[in-house]
Amino acid sequence: MTIYLVSGNAKKLKELQALLPDQGFAPPPFALDVEETGSTFAANARLKAEAGALAFGGPCLADDSGLCVDALDGAPGVYSARYAPGTDADRTAKLLDALKGLPRERRTAHFACAIALA
Repeated sequence: MTIYLVSGNAKKLKELQALLPDQGFAPPPFALDVEETGSTFAANARLKAEAGALAFGGPCLADDSGLCVDALDGAPGVYSARYAPGTDADRTAKLLDALKGLPRERRTAHFACAIALA
């Protein structure tokens, strides 16, 4: 049985395939753009997995992940990929600017990830 890996991130698809060799996981047969309207990582992962299962007619595994900065009340969180227009460097610059003036010990964060299968 093939389980499709649903992600709009080509790098993430390659990483997942490398982590799960010979396990029946495959990239999706075509690109699928799913609007991430959930307010949690789990909700967005579920949206993508369910949309993939409907579009591809089979089981789909999807994830949602992001950086949660404590001093910014968890931001960018589920909006990490959309935190600033442009590149990862642009998002990093915006994040560092938001943390400007905070002592190093207050610059704590964690990476969160949720996975869903539909």
